[in-house]
Amino acid sequence: MLPAALAPRSPPSSWRRSVALGTESCSANHPGKVKHEDSQGASRMVNEVDPAARPRRRKGTGRKFSVTAVATGVLGLVLALAAPNVYARVTTPSKRELLEKAKFLGPEKQTLKIGVRDDLPGIANSKDGSLEGFDADIAYAIGEYLEFTRDKVELHPVKIQERQGMHIYRDDQHINLDLVIAAYSITNDRKKDGVRFSYPYFMTKQAAMTRGDYPDTVQSLSDLKGKEVCTLPSSTAFDALRKVGIHPIGRDRISECIKGLKAGKFAAVQSDAAVLAGLVAEDMENLKLHNIGVDFTEKWGVSVRPARAETDHVLDLVNAALYKIVSDGTWDKLFNQHFGATQQRLGGSVIIAHNEPPGIPAPAIRDYE
Repeated sequence: MLPAALAPRSPPSSWRRSVALGTESCSANHPGKVKHEDSQGASRMVNEVDPAARPRRRKGTGRKFSVTAVATGVLGLVLALAAPNVYARVTTPSKRELLEKAKFLGPEKQTLKIGVRDDLPGIANSKDGSLEGFDADIAYAIGEYLEFTRDKVELHPVKIQERQGMHIYRDDQHINLDLVIAAYSITNDRKKDGVRFSYPYFMTKQAAMTRGDYPDTVQSLSDLKGKEVCTLPSSTAFDALRKVGIHPIGRDRISECIKGLKAGKFAAVQSDAAVLAGLVAEDMENLKLHNIGVDFTEKWGVSVRPARAETDHVLDLVNAALYKIVSDGTWDKLFNQHFGATQQRLGGSVIIAHNEPPGIPAPAIRDYE
């Protein structure tokens, strides 16, 4: 037990402790005074402030402040919601701006040069000195979107191995192509090699062609093992045949494969169904198309010149053109025009292409139309 002198003593009962203010009032001994402790624990007596003497807020000022604060908050919210749209409007390029950046405007750019195939009925086929078909019309539609009149759009026939290089050599003349629209399948390997593709604009599948008197039904690539199969070098069909152990015979043009097939040099021709369908439809007595049962894995894209300052701008414009072609009904019209009759002639045994356009995202371009 502690001695009485050291034992803690209770504060006088007259003291009132104010917890909120951290003060003690001793009205008995020090009327009008309060005990105040500073941060170091030292105590001193200070005058107690009469609550009635404290300054009072003028009537109505709080309400005005509240209304002003609410109005300011509402205005801030409106501006915050509007800001993204304003920012997008400022940062999203217009079609005109992209045409300038893509170098499609000005006197130095008089024509649009596009590489296409020229021996594929329904896709791009030379007829009466001009090229006709789905790819040819897609090329003209893209040219129109890029503000080139039809007579300023040059379609140049390309071989399959010329597509990636984006240039051709004809009549002692070197021609750089702006675009290639030539039944060109989008693949990861081609992208790795530097090919810049648009979004897919067409979907088809692999198929096999034989003579009409071929005794067997070809249901898969494996059914062609041990046979002489012709296709185009550097094509997806060439790679697909090699993967199943077939060593294909390459020709520069599909028409050369057809000629060899009819002459008995080859047992089959392998390529995209849409590529072969038009050829079979023209000669159904002597040619037969086989469905090899794979999905629509062949997605065709438009390729643009890579590794240039304007490449991305050109690609944005081509994608915008494809979006417009799909959304305004042009794609459906062209598909029915160039593949509808062919599909009817072949019947339902082989579906040559997907009859709906691939989904193409809306372009991030102001006034893209």
